[in-house]
Amino acid sequence: MRGRKRNQESRGVEIRAKLAEWKQMPESTRPSLRALAHELGVSHQLLSHYSKTSDRWESKEYGRRADAIRARALAEDRPTTAWEEQQIHVYTKAQVRAFAAFALSREIERIKRETKVGPFTSWHIKKLRVIARTGIPEAQELLQKALTGWDEKRDADNWPLIGPGDRKSFRR
Repeated sequence: MRGRKRNQESRGVEIRAKLAEWKQMPESTRPSLRALAHELGVSHQLLSHYSKTSDRWESKEYGRRADAIRARALAEDRPTTAWEEQQIHVYTKAQVRAFAAFALSREIERIKRETKVGPFTSWHIKKLRVIARTGIPEAQELLQKALTGWDEKRDADNWPLIGPGDRKSFRR
């Protein structure tokens, strides 16, 4: 058989559920990602992919749940109740948060890739400061690393300041 599996045949929901349980365990007690992949009978690469895109999938899932509530009310040809509106609001809010977490984690990964090649730039530090304010520990650690290296670089490359009376002139 060629192409993608049907949703009924896919084990994606099962794998994501196990992965969510795994992420909630403390890091010191949980098994490695490879061990979890072996237990589930999938490749480490597939499980790593699911781990990286779990926030995006979660965002889509919240959107589907909100749409299902709206569709149910529409199918019954009635307006949504106050409780349904509240549920739609909760799902929409969760959808936005999950998508923001996905986007921010992607940005952190991009900064990590760029700083492997070259040094931290002021633009990286500005972005990391904004992301670290959201409370993402990975961004806070990366910002600490960037600032310690940044201070050393700034001090090493610091030229003496030119006073207001001093002029840079090449004429005598």
